[in-house]
Amino acid sequence: MAESIKPFEVLVKDIELKIFGDTEVGFPVLWMAIEESKELRELHNEIYKYIAENSWDTDNNEKYYFHSTIALDEQPASVYKEIFKSIPDKEINHNCIVNEIALFCTTDSESRKGTYITYKILNLKNN
Repeated sequence: MAESIKPFEVLVKDIELKIFGDTEVGFPVLWMAIEESKELRELHNEIYKYIAENSWDTDNNEKYYFHSTIALDEQPASVYKEIFKSIPDKEINHNCIVNEIALFCTTDSESRKGTYITYKILNLKNN
């Protein structure tokens, strides 16, 4: 599959803090938001189709947030809130070329914190 994917351009919009679950004790993630495009959504769907065809359990959530993770879940949500507040300019608006895609999976069926591992890194090449 990686052989058919060429490097592509994305727009990195800004830095965001997402806390999944309870805002005080939930799962915090600090990331750079990526603007969704038709091509990016199609790639996302293609990857999930490949995963499903290989009998891996997955939930292709149409509400997936395109992003690049900066940090996640090593500290309480309050620490992430302080870090986020301390960033003076959260707006990025910068185009970049994606040359690699990292695929992660969980090591358990409940997707608990601390169970995600790097499954594969796909190096994209111009053909």
